[in-house]
Amino acid sequence: MKILLIEDDEEKAAILAEFIKVEFPSIEIDLARSFGSGLRSLMKGAFVYRLLLLDMSMPIYDVTPTEPGGGKPESFAGSEILAQCVFVASPFRRSS
Repeated sequence: MKILLIEDDEEKAAILAEFIKVEFPSIEIDLARSFGSGLRSLMKGAFVYRLLLLDMSMPIYDVTPTEPGGGKPESFAGSEILAQCVFVASPFRRSS
C-alpha cells in the first residue's frame, strides 16, 4: 500500500512517517512539502495512493534557496487539494 503525506513541517512529517513505518511496515510513504508539490504528486499518483494525509495550512511552493518562505502561506491548502480530487472508483464503495 502506498500513501501520500503532505506536510511542510519537517519535524511533524518525520514523526508521522516514523509512526506509520513502525505500525505498518509494509506501507510506502511519499512526502510532499507544499500545496504545489502535493497536488502534483497526487495527480501523478491518483490511482496509486490508497491514503492521503495532509496538512491544512502550508506554503504554495516548496522551500528553496531562491524561495525561502515557500511563497505565500495558504491557510486552507488542504481543503483546496481535496476540492481538486476526483475519486472515480473506490474499493470500499458498496454495490447498490
